[in-house]
Amino acid sequence: MISVFAYTGIACIIYFSLLKKKLDSGIFNGYTAFEIAVFFALTRLCPLFMTENRTAENYIAFAADTFILAAFSLAFYKKSGEKAGKTAAALYMFAPLSVVGTASGELRLVLASLFAASVLAFTYYSVKKRGRTDLHLLNVYILLTCGIYLVLLIVNFREKCFAILISAGIIALISAAFLAVKKKFRINGRKNTEKTNIKTSVVSVCEKFGAKDIILMLVLTAVYAAAVFFQLGSFEAPQTQMSFSGENKEMILDLGEYTDVSHIEFFLGRRSGADIALSVFNEVTDEWLLVEKEAKLKTAYSWNSVPMSWNTRYIGIVFTKSEEYYINELVVVGMDGNVILPINSNEYPELFDEQTLFPEFDSYYYGMMFDEIYHGRTAYEFLNDLPIYENTHPPLGKTIISLGIAAFGMTPFGRRFASAVCGTLTVPLMYLFCRKISGKTYIAFIGAALFCTEFMHYTLSRIATIDMIAALFILMMFYFMYCFTQEKTLSRQYVWLLLCGISTALAVSTKWTGVYAAVGIAVIFFADVLEKCAENGGVMRNIPLLSKLFAVCVVSFIIIPAAVYSLSYIQFSEVYTDKSFIEHAVSNSAYMLSYHSGAKASHPYSSEWYEWLIDKQPLLDSCKITADDRISTVATLGNPLILLIGLAAFLHNFYLWRVKKSKTSRVLVIAFLSMLMPWLFIHRTVFIYQYFACITLFCPMICACLMRMKKPMRNGAVLLCASLALFVMFFPVISGTASDRGYVHWLEWLPTWVFE
Repeated sequence: MISVFAYTGIACIIYFSLLKKKLDSGIFNGYTAFEIAVFFALTRLCPLFMTENRTAENYIAFAADTFILAAFSLAFYKKSGEKAGKTAAALYMFAPLSVVGTASGELRLVLASLFAASVLAFTYYSVKKRGRTDLHLLNVYILLTCGIYLVLLIVNFREKCFAILISAGIIALISAAFLAVKKKFRINGRKNTEKTNIKTSVVSVCEKFGAKDIILMLVLTAVYAAAVFFQLGSFEAPQTQMSFSGENKEMILDLGEYTDVSHIEFFLGRRSGADIALSVFNEVTDEWLLVEKEAKLKTAYSWNSVPMSWNTRYIGIVFTKSEEYYINELVVVGMDGNVILPINSNEYPELFDEQTLFPEFDSYYYGMMFDEIYHGRTAYEFLNDLPIYENTHPPLGKTIISLGIAAFGMTPFGRRFASAVCGTLTVPLMYLFCRKISGKTYIAFIGAALFCTEFMHYTLSRIATIDMIAALFILMMFYFMYCFTQEKTLSRQYVWLLLCGISTALAVSTKWTGVYAAVGIAVIFFADVLEKCAENGGVMRNIPLLSKLFAVCVVSFIIIPAAVYSLSYIQFSEVYTDKSFIEHAVSNSAYMLSYHSGAKASHPYSSEWYEWLIDKQPLLDSCKITADDRISTVATLGNPLILLIGLAAFLHNFYLWRVKKSKTSRVLVIAFLSMLMPWLFIHRTVFIYQYFACITLFCPMICACLMRMKKPMRNGAVLLCASLALFVMFFPVISGTASDRGYVHWLEWLPTWVFE
């Protein structure tokens, strides 16, 4: 229910803010039937389906609320006309009481909303009978519904911490009554006193794209690439391996003499989750003494430490499970920290041939972190025709990661190379996007540079997962679709649609979040085409043009994505020959849908969509403590300044779209909502990095806002400098650079920010 409360609050604030702006400016002309239908979907259907476990009470409340809505709007329609009826319906739909009542199944909330609406109707008609038709009660209605909402909220939660809410609710109710008596506001929203108009400068002259842009774009890309590839990962890792299965499940190490052993390090090969038992031999009793019954080797392609703390000469190691496991290297470490080479190491040559690769200090630099154990490992399997481990996402992203492994080997640098390249490529793409929006070089530079200082952009560029790859393709989708909406030449429109379709194919074949983006570009496309048809004589007059666009869209958004998605499964058909790649694409897609629907395991770093907005729960990808008590941490979180300013920019762009009719803002807002809204209805375990596709749109939105400011260059420079300062400040916890422990803990600005 917290998710519904958050959604309701945001939706109501946005709606009433925009409505008040329209009333104050005198441009409000009522609502269309389409807008009312959209309002109903947003305020009734969305909260209802956001509720995970719906019962009969939810549907009863929904039915009652729908009946009240129809009766309420019909009463206004009969008395005051169609415009009044639709306006009353919209006001009722954005009352928080009904929204939460439908989602929670609380019929009393719906009835309380009816009470507030009835008070509004009674007051309105009472005033109208006295000849005061200029009175509007928007502020009264907002305060009344919010007051009841807050009072009932405290009744529901019954928590001491909500005492302030009931106080606020009572104050809101008293204020509503006071405003109703004062009759202060007019129905057309115009006040008697004129407001002082603040003129803003809008960039209208588009500068020609030239050498200056190319130089700035390349320099910015080079600087970001240098930062991304800095300490990206080790170029070396143990490669030779020894397998243990069947009868070959144990080994005995002879250290030559009795030695104090601190721990044993296992560099696990391409299979995670090995269980081992450790024993030492007692020559006095002639028996093996069990030291560790069930030690876990959890992470593939990483050093796994098993503590021992024993004085011994002979060490017995037994793999306790029946599966086959692979060990690439084994290191015995003494109490003094020195490596001990067994005298019988020649019996296990694959385990003791790369001892120099054991690091003095283990960190992200030498091993796997977070989902690399899935995506990086599967990329290696693709490359070597091995059984495929990770199949919960489409294969293209792992295929791209495998290109880095093919070039640099199965090393940390090799498996992270593709993500680093994709993260770097987003910089010139962001520059082009911001340049297209603003038409100004300095604004494009500010937007792209701001994106370079985004924490999550940097972290995801340095980890071998598919998220950065998918984000690159999704950003390409929105950029090419925006270019389509700005293009006047028909032949070039076809090119932009084709490029957008190819980007869609790549995005969907990498991660299914590309489907969310596809819905967004579909809405943007139809909104733009219908608007252009209306400007040029209507749909019927443009049938020949629409037919050509339809044909291009079929090729771009159906045939090409279907072909690329199916072809991405070729590796599956080579490993599992019982099915063709098309059959694998169909069956694995069904499996993915089932898997993600049921992935609800708890996780300490999971977070909900509304928590992403405030950067509440970072994801700790890696954390290691050095011998001198410093910390090497890699955390995924957003730059708090960009997230805060980005949300403000989103709200401003929403206003520019709905009130100022900005086509650019329409594209950006729809793109953002298409990437965020689906997560409102997903109840599986999710993490903050799934917000990254939305964050990529903040910089274009900020650029669109800068264009409306009086001093865009100065304001943009101040914002960039502040964001860069935060990037430098948080660099240790997003890059893995070993830093003073006290400083890392000082960066934990919120109670939920844990970097150790």
